[in-house]
Amino acid sequence: MLRFLAGVYDASSSADVVIVNGAPALRLELDGELEAVATFTVADGVVTAAYIVRNPHKLGLLGTERVLTR
Repeated sequence: MLRFLAGVYDASSSADVVIVNGAPALRLELDGELEAVATFTVADGVVTAAYIVRNPHKLGLLGTERVLTR
């Protein structure tokens, strides 16, 4: 999976590990701007699914804490 992402993003991009919904994720930037956030499902040490969010409206909420109520 990381080889795939390395092929998609080039030298003008960067990735940082962040916490999203309580789990590790990759925060991908392109030319210094937030481009995508990728989360992964891992089973028995193998990545079984990847979820990549590129929707600007959803990405705009990254870093905003929400208070959950019932």
